[in-house]
Amino acid sequence: RARWEEILDRLIEARLDVLLLMETRVEDILRDRDILDRYRKAGIVHVYMGAESGDDDVLRRLGKDLDAKSTKEAVALLKDAGIVSETSFMIGFPHETWDSIERTLASAIDMDPDIAVFPIVTPWPYTPLYAEMRDRIRVLDYSKYNLVTPIVEPDAMSLDEVSHALGKCYMDFYSRKM
Repeated sequence: RARWEEILDRLIEARLDVLLLMETRVEDILRDRDILDRYRKAGIVHVYMGAESGDDDVLRRLGKDLDAKSTKEAVALLKDAGIVSETSFMIGFPHETWDSIERTLASAIDMDPDIAVFPIVTPWPYTPLYAEMRDRIRVLDYSKYNLVTPIVEPDAMSLDEVSHALGKCYMDFYSRKM
């Protein structure tokens, strides 16, 4: 944290006429709750965070030391600081079901980030995730590894159902904001 505070102070001192988007973790926003005003002074106006899922069961299965309550708190802290919150909720894990996607969507709606994205799980061959999901990977054309084309077929869903769920997540989340 000390190094990050030094970077923020240098940005503030430099008085750069720039606006910054930052990508970070939920845990970092919670850790920095007392210095989010310095984020704004440094020019950070938009923060992208990976929630991974809004379903605590999915998060546990992924071995994440994170829960939906913590992500909701981080989103609220960013809003209070006047910083745009963008939160990512992955869908299409091998153990995914319509119910788990509905829970993720409901959680995203409850958290109410300014922007929600719902990327499809896309394990690249050089990653540990690929080896872990290898038996469920149905698409080997890497030109389709774009975070919107389903690659992994969940045990309880088809690739078409995952694609449909993706559209539903975006429609349901953003129709409320219109």
